[in-house]
Amino acid sequence: MDHADDTTDRAQDDLEVALAEHASAAAASQGAVVVECGLHRSRGSASAHVVVYAADGMDAARLGELTADLQFRLGTEPVLDAATIEVSTPGITRKLKADTEFEIFVGKAVRILAESADDWQEGLISGVQDQQVTLAPLPGHQGQSVVVAIASIRKAQLTGAEHERPAQRVSSSARADQESD
Repeated sequence: MDHADDTTDRAQDDLEVALAEHASAAAASQGAVVVECGLHRSRGSASAHVVVYAADGMDAARLGELTADLQFRLGTEPVLDAATIEVSTPGITRKLKADTEFEIFVGKAVRILAESADDWQEGLISGVQDQQVTLAPLPGHQGQSVVVAIASIRKAQLTGAEHERPAQRVSSSARADQESD
């Protein structure tokens, strides 16, 4: 690697650090956390993408305020001041890409494929401690909590199952009453 490449890489790293700091501050002002952020530069232009999460949800108004705040903050940074900014929330079936996401998504349903497992394990992330994630049974399911070492996880994905409602059973007498109405 020559000196010019090293300087370019360092400048890119500095810009990504600045983006992450500004994105974290803007997210915190909206009661959210940054799940992921990145910067892409091409031919003199820059585009930033930021994924934010708030346990109480992020509606379009909050995302708009966060985006405006981030754009204002980036206005103080050369190159980033003209960057195209995309701010979004994680999808309900997001693939978890970083160890820190387990802490961010405590209380969310996830499926995990561990190194030593042949099948996916599903549950609610109930806690993260000492580089281990604890999965509690999904609502309406029986079983015990399972502890998985984060280092042993090959793949992980949110499932959105905490939003699913268990199927309601209607007794035959209740069904007969409904049909006679």
